[in-house]
Amino acid sequence: MKNATVPLLTLLTGVLLNAVGILSFMLSDGEKTALIPAFCGGLFLVLGGVALFHAKLRPHFIHGALLLALLLGLYTAYKIVVVLLENGTALKMFSFETTAIICLGYVALGVFSFRSARRQRRAQARDEA
Repeated sequence: MKNATVPLLTLLTGVLLNAVGILSFMLSDGEKTALIPAFCGGLFLVLGGVALFHAKLRPHFIHGALLLALLLGLYTAYKIVVVLLENGTALKMFSFETTAIICLGYVALGVFSFRSARRQRRAQARDEA
């Protein structure tokens, strides 16, 4: 499993989002929308698992996970503003803030990893030439 750092990070993101969703669901007395982070966390677990064991498909699934994280992070950042303007509950704010931090942090680390891999390939091509 060479270069499995980002798939493992994807799995960690999935686990963290599942924890946020389940915790929010339990604290909200069973409100079903609180499970949205857990559902997205499940998607991250699937994408990360496939990327971990299929090296040829890894870039495609990681790009998919990064796109999902970007969309979810931007949406929850928007919802933070909405909750602030509507004087929403602290539980909603907690759920949106943690989801945004997890997702946007994953995107930042993923972009850093891709840039690092590109630099490494360029340096390797220079050494071979």
